[in-house]
Amino acid sequence: MSSAMKPPSALRLVVRHLAFCGLHRLRHAWSSPSQHIPRSSRKVSAAWLAANLEAADPAFVGKIERIEFEAVGSQTTDRSLARIIFKAGESPPALSCFIKSRSLDFATGLFGAVFDLGLTEVRFYQQIRAEVPVRTPQPRFATARSSGGDFVLVLDRLEGRDLNFKTVADSATLAEAEKVIDALAALHAHFWQDRRFATTLNWLQDSLVERWEIVARPLRKYAFEKVFREHASLFPHEVSQRRQLLETVVPAAHRHNHIRPETLLHGDPHLGNMYFQDGEVGLLDWQVVQRGCGMKDVAYFMITSLSPELRRAHQYLLLERYVEGLARHGVSGYGFDEAWHDYRINSIHSFVAIVVTAASGAMQERAVVERGLRNTSSALIDLDAIELFRGLDASA
Repeated sequence: MSSAMKPPSALRLVVRHLAFCGLHRLRHAWSSPSQHIPRSSRKVSAAWLAANLEAADPAFVGKIERIEFEAVGSQTTDRSLARIIFKAGESPPALSCFIKSRSLDFATGLFGAVFDLGLTEVRFYQQIRAEVPVRTPQPRFATARSSGGDFVLVLDRLEGRDLNFKTVADSATLAEAEKVIDALAALHAHFWQDRRFATTLNWLQDSLVERWEIVARPLRKYAFEKVFREHASLFPHEVSQRRQLLETVVPAAHRHNHIRPETLLHGDPHLGNMYFQDGEVGLLDWQVVQRGCGMKDVAYFMITSLSPELRRAHQYLLLERYVEGLARHGVSGYGFDEAWHDYRINSIHSFVAIVVTAASGAMQERAVVERGLRNTSSALIDLDAIELFRGLDASA
């Protein structure tokens, strides 16, 4: 391949992104204030919010007086809880909302911008959310730049009785796991082999993820080197011994998923991105919504959010429940044997996600990351997945 035909390096891609980001900021410096996208959720003003909410929903016209921030925080995104206070005499007098924007941390914000995380979630709420058969927050306003990473998402605050939020530090009970499996089956069945993946939903990342491999490959290499060095004692010998295979087999796993029926995936369905209310599970944080093999979601949830003991004891029954759930919603031709094979292969995505999170040092607390490394490592061994990956790698 000639030098003119070679894809740009990861460094050039990042530099190009930063240049586009700068141009966007210059271009919007002289535009109408309502067209600006605030740099953080806490910089959202009452005037900006009023202008955009009124444009999105006539019911807000002339009603908004001010906005009060109740709590702020920043992890993978900048997040604020706020109350929109309406003018005197309006009913209700206020609306509680949740505002998300680009992370204030430079590296985390750049990561989100390069991988279009904010833009992806905004598109989900604009184009897909209304027909998702699983609980999700109600959006009020969503906007994002086509490049540059800036976005603002305004969602109704989740409130009410019997509302139970989970965190990444929690482990699901069997009853909770069954509800999640049922929800994933309903979600996947609804979008199973959806023809819109080739048309209006073709912006969704697909199983091959070729678009981002140029960045993902060096990122994985850096993460594996750093994490296997700093957390060496956490990895069983079988995992440490096959470090290079685990780092390089991901594209082969993507190619395997590409031959499976496509559906809509949440992309990051760990317990911290869920809530339970009225006997049902809801899904939060759709920044990596994508299309691909449904078992990628199922394996990710079961391996990252169940204790190893619960997973070992009930993974067969949970997979059967998923397959039966698909069939109940009209999907045919996907049986337990296929599900089990796909489950083993997709265990690599859970492991890599935790390794990359551990390498960042900023996304999760150390104790949570260390538990994740142990859980995902034990799953690779329990499922005899490493031997399976050797076959995938050899056939790549």
